[in-house]
Amino acid sequence: MEIRQATAGAALPEPVRDAVNTPAPLPPPVEAGALGDAD
Repeated sequence: MEIRQATAGAALPEPVRDAVNTPAPLPPPVEAGALGDAD
């Protein structure tokens, strides 16, 4: 999978490649607290 992502990223423009390689941000702590309260 990593090789496939690297190959696909190499074919994309740099800004798009950076966006693909950037991990999604973690949800803010407020959401986790809200879920805990609801549970």
